[in-house]
Amino acid sequence: MKKEEIINLNRTLLYVSFGKMSKPGKSAMMRNLVRLGKHSKEIEEALKIAFDKFKPTGLDDLIKNKERSSAEQKELNELTKKFDDDIKDYSSELLNEDVEIKIDYISDADFASAAMYSLMLIFICASSYYDKISLIFYLFFYHSVCLLTVNI
Repeated sequence: MKKEEIINLNRTLLYVSFGKMSKPGKSAMMRNLVRLGKHSKEIEEALKIAFDKFKPTGLDDLIKNKERSSAEQKELNELTKKFDDDIKDYSSELLNEDVEIKIDYISDADFASAAMYSLMLIFICASSYYDKISLIFYLFFYHSVCLLTVNI
C-alpha cells in the first residue's frame, strides 16, 4: 500500500462509527486504525522534519519584512519557489513509497452499517439544499442496494 493511501485511509476511518458493527468487525477496524495510525504519524513526522530542514536560510526574515525592496521581493519569490519545489518533490517521493501493512477485512453487513452512518453524517454536514437532495437520492439508492445484497 502506498504511504499516501495509508494516510487517506486512516483519516477516513477516524470518521467512521463502529457502533452498529459486530464485535469481530469492531475489533478488526480498531486493529486497522492502530496499524494505520502508527504509519500515518511516522509519515507526518517525516514531512514536518523535511519542512524544517528544507527551509532556506533567510526565508523567515524576508517573510517578516513587510516593506521589501524589489530585490528582496525577487529573492523571496525565488526562495519560496525553491522551498515549495523541494517540499513537493520530497513529499511526492515519500508518499509514493510502498509499505507492507496488514489490513483486517470486515463482513459486508459491518461495511454496510459503517457506510450508511458515514453517508448520514455527510448529509447532516451538507452545505446546501441541492447537496442534501443529491445525498437523499444516494442514501435511498445505497439502502436499496444493501437490502438486495446484504440482510440488514
